[in-house]
Amino acid sequence: MKLLRRIAVACIVGTFVYAQQGVQLGLGISPAITFSRTMQKDTTDGSFVEAYKANGFGFKGGLLLNLGITDNYGFFSGIQLFLRNFKNKDSVNTQLSMLTVEIPLSFRLRTNEIGSGLHITGQFGASADINVDARHKVGGKKIQVDKYYDIVSFTFLVGAGVEFDLEFGRILAGISYHLGITDFIRQNYEETITLPNGQTQKVKPFENIKTIPSHIALDLGFFF
Repeated sequence: MKLLRRIAVACIVGTFVYAQQGVQLGLGISPAITFSRTMQKDTTDGSFVEAYKANGFGFKGGLLLNLGITDNYGFFSGIQLFLRNFKNKDSVNTQLSMLTVEIPLSFRLRTNEIGSGLHITGQFGASADINVDARHKVGGKKIQVDKYYDIVSFTFLVGAGVEFDLEFGRILAGISYHLGITDFIRQNYEETITLPNGQTQKVKPFENIKTIPSHIALDLGFFF
């Protein structure tokens, strides 16, 4: 039993030390092009059809985390603040601004050195976006609308780029595409309205609406 315990402790310590050696922290920034599709439910067959599109620009930045299993592959994560804007093409006076906390988790691949510290990279995975703040801007007036949006939404991500090994760290640059896979509007949101006869009634204004956000980002970062 003592031998088994020693072996188990040695394995745990060894795994911890290896993980520590493979962990790299960094800082990153990413300007982004944002866009969304809003779909409305067809009352005849229950399917969702596209109602309108919106697009805009965004910017995110924060901590990056790379857990290398080997020199050629590992996991990528981090935590970033993401400010994004959406403007409805059909209504120039309406704009949505959202602040979210983005937490990606992806499987990352890296080629061997192809010259002067240069590597080509690729990644695929998913990310969770935690809603922190949401505001509608209508005719210059800002309205707080956090209650209309889900706390968490998810996107599928795929990307490619390059890395440069330096004596004091690594520089990375790449492009990533984040495809929304969940609706970020709260379809079960309820509010109380007053009818013309003075009675009140609870309604769900978004139960027949679905909005899927996506974005393309230029990813720049530095690992220590």
